[in-house]
Amino acid sequence: KGSIHGFKFEDIDNDGKRDTVNEDLNGNGIQDAGEGGVADVTVRLYTCLPDGSTGPLQDTTTTDGNGNYSFTG
Repeated sequence: KGSIHGFKFEDIDNDGKRDTVNEDLNGNGIQDAGEGGVADVTVRLYTCLPDGSTGPLQDTTTTDGNGNYSFTG
């Protein structure tokens, strides 16, 4: 989980392949009432290298109308 510029990314099933992007209006890191999903956000999936650094880009997708996204494969 992580927040970037008021958006919260939440791992739905802890496999890192399906998540939701919602607007965190009060910055508390919790999706509260009235903080809906954000549509049309580009999400990029990178390889995590053994040393913890970011590796090559693996895939790109865009959130749906409810802020949901998934990577397949």
